[in-house]
Amino acid sequence: MSEVPADLRRLLPRFIQEFADARFMLITGCSVYAPLVYAFAKFPYGWERLVPPVMGPIIAALVLTIHPLNPYRSLYASLERIGTDSLEHDPAAQRLVRMFRSGRANRSVWQTAGMTSLTFFVLVVLTSRFMSPPLSWNIRFESIAGYSGLWAILSLVFLYHRLLRWAFREWSSAASVNGPDVKSKDSTRHRR
Repeated sequence: MSEVPADLRRLLPRFIQEFADARFMLITGCSVYAPLVYAFAKFPYGWERLVPPVMGPIIAALVLTIHPLNPYRSLYASLERIGTDSLEHDPAAQRLVRMFRSGRANRSVWQTAGMTSLTFFVLVVLTSRFMSPPLSWNIRFESIAGYSGLWAILSLVFLYHRLLRWAFREWSSAASVNGPDVKSKDSTRHRR
């Protein structure tokens, strides 16, 4: 949790803070992504094997572009009684939400989604080379759509993690350059 800037620790739900921890992603990667890549490498249908790992992160990025991350409108915030009502007038909380809505955050999400898609694709292809079950290239749209949805949900976990780490890095660099009380460009750009 040391990645979370000190002035945000009091504002964020504990689970969101844990979510940004690199150890969380290491455990998630080993326990979720590795078995999933292995399972998909064994699929007998070529399109079901290759398309969902590529489309999942792209769908997840689209979801985050349409509905930007707001840590205060989550199950974890409501469980810890941290809500938008109490943070409505807190400039730090408003700045963080504006950061997640910014174009720079969207660029970070899409860059991460592109790299994640490429990584998943390469891992599935390499793993497939060692499995080499007989492939059929029949297209089964409902399976491809369903598995792409599964990959999208699991990719959201990774994209949330990377987005939180990006925001905390930006927050810390802005605070070190401008001082903790100076607002970033993202916070003033959305004000009208």
